[in-house]
Amino acid sequence: MTQAIDIIVKGGIVMIPLLACSLISLALTIERLIFWARIRSQQAVQHMLTLVETGEFDRALKLGRDSHYPIARVMAAGLAHRNPAPAKAMEAAAQAQIPLLKSRLGTLDTIITLAPLLGLSERLSA
Repeated sequence: MTQAIDIIVKGGIVMIPLLACSLISLALTIERLIFWARIRSQQAVQHMLTLVETGEFDRALKLGRDSHYPIARVMAAGLAHRNPAPAKAMEAAAQAQIPLLKSRLGTLDTIITLAPLLGLSERLSA
């Protein structure tokens, strides 16, 4: 523990933002892992498919619209527009889900760009 503190002290003032970048990127990585693990479940999708197979389109549509799973919402869009153009409706719904899936990646990308530059600036000033 004292060795880590010694390294931080030797690194100077630049170590503070580097440490902050490390902690933020770790937190974002953990959050994204939890997010992807949570939406990985296929139970809602399987239940929707079972309802569609039995002809219960309204129940399947309600289940998809109420679901927090992006794939279920895409399937619900296809069910809602199953007669005119389900593929186009599903494509539009999938495009609407992309920001949710890419959430917080801009912050991580900034840290990926910034952290090496902070380390480089410390190296040049030493």
